[in-house]
Amino acid sequence: MWCESDQIIARVLAFLQEKSPFRRAFLALSGGRDSTVLLHLLATYGDEFPLTALHVDHALHPRSADWVEHCRVLCDHLGVAFESRRVQVNHGAGESLEAAARSARYAVLADFLGPDDVLMTAHHADDQLETLLYRLVRGTGGRGLAGIRAERSLGPGRLLRPMLAVEGEALAHYAERHHLSWLEDPSNEQARFDRNYLRHQILPRLKKRWPAAAALAAGTARHLAEEAELLESLAGEDRRTAASGGGLSVAALHGMRAARRHNLLRYWIRDQAGEFPSSAGLARLDREVLQARVDAQPELLLAGLRLRRHGGRIYCVPEAPASRSVPAQKDDREWKDLSAPLALPGNGELLLESTASGGLDVSKFRGPPTVCYRQGGEQYHDGRHHRRLKEWMRLAEIPPEQRDWLPILRDGERIVAAGENLLDPSYAAENGLFGYRIVWRKAPA
Repeated sequence: MWCESDQIIARVLAFLQEKSPFRRAFLALSGGRDSTVLLHLLATYGDEFPLTALHVDHALHPRSADWVEHCRVLCDHLGVAFESRRVQVNHGAGESLEAAARSARYAVLADFLGPDDVLMTAHHADDQLETLLYRLVRGTGGRGLAGIRAERSLGPGRLLRPMLAVEGEALAHYAERHHLSWLEDPSNEQARFDRNYLRHQILPRLKKRWPAAAALAAGTARHLAEEAELLESLAGEDRRTAASGGGLSVAALHGMRAARRHNLLRYWIRDQAGEFPSSAGLARLDREVLQARVDAQPELLLAGLRLRRHGGRIYCVPEAPASRSVPAQKDDREWKDLSAPLALPGNGELLLESTASGGLDVSKFRGPPTVCYRQGGEQYHDGRHHRRLKEWMRLAEIPPEQRDWLPILRDGERIVAAGENLLDPSYAAENGLFGYRIVWRKAPA
């Protein structure tokens, strides 16, 4: 007989079929009820892909080693490969323990992924409602109210949440029907954590009064996510217009209406820092950096970055660049597949975006391009003469603290580009012909 458990199975498998193909699948397994349900479902009914369960031990509870063993035994029983990693959670001033643990967890999980791999988490519709309420009371914009995304990039792979449309009560019925057992983390009951307060004190009352609250909130989040995609697309167009020497042109920003300028800056900072700035932070950026005197060089700490104005441009600079080692020659990477981003360990990624005219003509490379960092003494050809790369960086007003991190694109030993700047005109697409723009997505500090 068709039942609620069958609906969950069908919904999850349909979601994964829509997102396929992928090479390998990983599941973030905490050992709690939700991830245990997803593990059982995939192990029992999802036979289309190899599955590995990943458990991250945050070492925040004296019994955390027992939880690792519980997950290992569970996976052995279901015939699923299992990996665990232990992390140390450090959180600074202004950051909650929950947020620090989440950041540490996803950093470890991302390390398992390669291109065409996916990581699945067991977030569900009640988590979506909880997230919307949490962000609403803390203050957020439309992107924040779009809630948890069903899919996003994670490292070189993708993060999928196949149960995001399933309510927690349905998962409880599935677990009961299949006689599943799971771990209960005592910290999940502590009301001093904001999310636990919402989960145990607010959501039950809300759903008792409005039983469809989770489903309706999920629908609202989907609508806002679509609107956020449009805003992100608009920010991408404006970024291409305002891009200047690895930063953004102050003159171009001044030429935009405030709402459009803030939209561009919001996504630009997100790409550098991994998080959106607050509205108050954007207001300070307007006032203290963009409106500063022409001869000033103001700085502002925002979203973990130093925003610096220099030479008619603003730059994002990691808040503590000295704590990161300068990339070494051994980090040279061959860019074999130009249709896919090239990951730069500790330094973001490079990718190519098509442009209607001009840009880079990739057909002129004699072999796969390589990406390296400066070692000193490099020269490039500007079409007439050989020039020192160091002098170009000075004239291009690349901040000194960014110069050792600027990825250099080469064809053999010949320097073609630095960062997003094409230096050798012999590699440019002919006028009116299709080409590519180089995009450097920097890593957060």
